[in-house]
Amino acid sequence: LAFVLAAVMLFAAIESGRRLAGFPYAILCLVAGLSPLIADKLPGVLWGVSFPFDYIAASFTYGDHGMLGLPAQVIGNILIGFLIFAGMLIATGAGRFFLNLALALMGRFRGGPAKVAVIASGFFGSLSGATPANIVATGSVTIPAMKGIGYPPHYAAAIEAIASNGGTIMPPVMVVLRNPSYARAL
Repeated sequence: LAFVLAAVMLFAAIESGRRLAGFPYAILCLVAGLSPLIADKLPGVLWGVSFPFDYIAASFTYGDHGMLGLPAQVIGNILIGFLIFAGMLIATGAGRFFLNLALALMGRFRGGPAKVAVIASGFFGSLSGATPANIVATGSVTIPAMKGIGYPPHYAAAIEAIASNGGTIMPPVMVVLRNPSYARAL
């Protein structure tokens, strides 16, 4: 059963890649993904240890670096919590408070919505310390505001992404200091 689920997930991943990036991408994924089947028959630097298909499918799907490995663990353990925290701040009005404060400070200046995005992301980042939560909380207001005054959508999203990254190093959270090796260096 695990092999069947792994094969179905691999097929779905390759098919979604084909739909998003085209047929050459799907062929490249198939060649690279299936090369371990015949690795012991390849010449020179391409030679390697051969593995059976069920091992390859399980490794790509359930392995540490597979689709349900470390990336899924990070989303499940870390990202979801920060997104829930951002939702709570928005629901309680704290997110709107910081946006209104930033708008009062910078809204009247040229390029105001972009400056509001930076200030609001700094305020919000001082509470959350998480870039994804910051983008969700502040970007839902600042990106439409920037698009409304003529910023291209990709430029507005880039401003918000950079502002939210910078917001994570605002005091008092300073997410960089959460890593013990950085804290010892200071």
